[in-house]
Amino acid sequence: MDKTTLLNNILAEKSFNRINLNSTNLSNADFTGFNLQEANFSGTILIQVNFSQAYLNGALLNYADLSSANLSLSYARETDFREANLFKAKLNEADLVQANFCSASLWKAKLYKANLWAASLCEADLSEADLTEASLIEASLIGANLFAANLSGAKLWGARLGEANLTEANLTGADLSWANLSGADLTGADLRGANLHNTNLTGTKLDKTIMPDETMQAEKPVISCQFNHFVYNLPLFVHS
Repeated sequence: MDKTTLLNNILAEKSFNRINLNSTNLSNADFTGFNLQEANFSGTILIQVNFSQAYLNGALLNYADLSSANLSLSYARETDFREANLFKAKLNEADLVQANFCSASLWKAKLYKANLWAASLCEADLSEADLTEASLIEASLIGANLFAANLSGAKLWGARLGEANLTEANLTGADLSWANLSGADLTGADLRGANLHNTNLTGTKLDKTIMPDETMQAEKPVISCQFNHFVYNLPLFVHS
């Protein structure tokens, strides 16, 4: 079946839950409001496809090319986006609860007010992504790249951000209470007005980071001295 016939069949039906469309080229197709729950789009080319308000719960979109696709207001709970390409994709106000974005590329993606509760974004590339007011409560972003990402007003309560790259990220007004940022890099990040109640900052890099009280954190080099089996960290002072 050629692409045109396939698309015409889908457009006529509008409900293709569990359909298998893996490794197909469906670029520029319009699936607005379609029921595509548990559909298989694994490895499918979906460049500039319109999935706005579509039902994609439990669908397979791993390895798919969704660059510049529109998934705004879509329902994609527990959907598999592993290693998918979502460059400049729009996911504004999408329901992405427990979705899996591990190792996916979301560079410059738009996720304004997206619901990513308990979503997996481990080692995902979210550099320069817009996550303004997104809900990332209990989400896993371990090892994720959030360079220059906009997380202003985002809810990151209990999120796991260990070893994440948050250099130059905008975290103004974000709620990071109970979040784990151990080993994360917050160089040049802006945390003005952020909530850091019970946040784990063990080993976090805070060089030139603007803290919630608007002071700038300057990282100080330290040396370790061992004495009677106890280790003391002492500031390293440099005299001119």
